[in-house]
Amino acid sequence: MYLPGVGFISGQMSDKPAVCPGMNGLPAGWFTRAKGRAMNADEKLRHELLAKIHEQVEFEPGDDTHFVRLTVLYGVATIDGVVPSLVDKADILRILAEQRGVIGWTEGLTVKVPEEHRRADAEIAEAARGAILEITTNRPDTIHITVQDGWAYLEGTVEHWSQREAAEYAVRCLTGLRGVMNLIWAAEHCVPGTSNAQTAAT
Repeated sequence: MYLPGVGFISGQMSDKPAVCPGMNGLPAGWFTRAKGRAMNADEKLRHELLAKIHEQVEFEPGDDTHFVRLTVLYGVATIDGVVPSLVDKADILRILAEQRGVIGWTEGLTVKVPEEHRRADAEIAEAARGAILEITTNRPDTIHITVQDGWAYLEGTVEHWSQREAAEYAVRCLTGLRGVMNLIWAAEHCVPGTSNAQTAAT
């Protein structure tokens, strides 16, 4: 029979530290202390991440429509909330990717463009075409752009994967954009572990 805090040797009472049966001989309370240390590390990591996020993303004082919520458990970050732009979302995800101590994350960030920065879908589509032509080597007829409710949908076929990525990055910084769906097919190859249809932002 095992009693917490009491050690037994050959059936005799002992003043040696109690050992939990089936726990590889670890002293009683070891897991509780280890859990406490992990929780402290998670809280420190959370504060570091929030500091970097608020330094990168400018939230207007008194603005209740844009916010982030962040939790960290055993090095895995969970973040959601509403941010002003697609660029802000990308910056937050970059911070998570670069932060030492973060071993993974899940995110549910959405983009809500402030009223003063909203644009008509046709205006965004025209700006997207100009941006792609300006910084990529793709022919105008190889990529088709449609915009619906602030979301840009990129379709078509290009020769190289780098051209596909360049088209996406060309439009991500456009004012008023809520997200990008990159459906461009790269004829050269498909990057291992991914599909040619990839959501750039949600």
